[in-house]
Amino acid sequence: MRKKIVILLILNLLLILFIHLFPSVNINASGSIIYVDVNGGEEYTNIQDAIDDASNGDTIYVNSGVYYENIFINKTINLFGNKKGISIINGSMNKYTIYVSTYNITIQNFTIKNSQVGIILKNSYNITIRGNTIQQTEIGINTENSSNNKIYLNDFKGNAISAS
Repeated sequence: MRKKIVILLILNLLLILFIHLFPSVNINASGSIIYVDVNGGEEYTNIQDAIDDASNGDTIYVNSGVYYENIFINKTINLFGNKKGISIINGSMNKYTIYVSTYNITIQNFTIKNSQVGIILKNSYNITIRGNTIQQTEIGINTENSSNNKIYLNDFKGNAISAS
């Protein structure tokens, strides 16, 4: 019995030490969730307004619908769509649909389409782009001066170039 107590105390001390040595492990724990609904069912009807009002660590949840926007992300947030195929960001044939210039963000569950570049990562790192469909662009994803990014489980359809 005494041996088990000593082992539990040691494990607790190691956990406390780990938390103090690596405090950024839980960076998004204090963030808020901001909801966007193109039909007006939430506080925001477009994604960029929600991003502009968000703080670092917030999560923006985008309901289903077609959002005709060109989005610029320059803060540490998470951007989640309801489901790819029903949460659609249409870039209206402009230069980009989503432009990212920051670090530690996730973009997930969107259909991103109709622009020269679907997603631009410029001077960005630790970006996760997962579970999206990127379609009808000249370049699906373009990275410039960016590193340590994770791009996986995405579908690329009808793009001239999937990634560069």
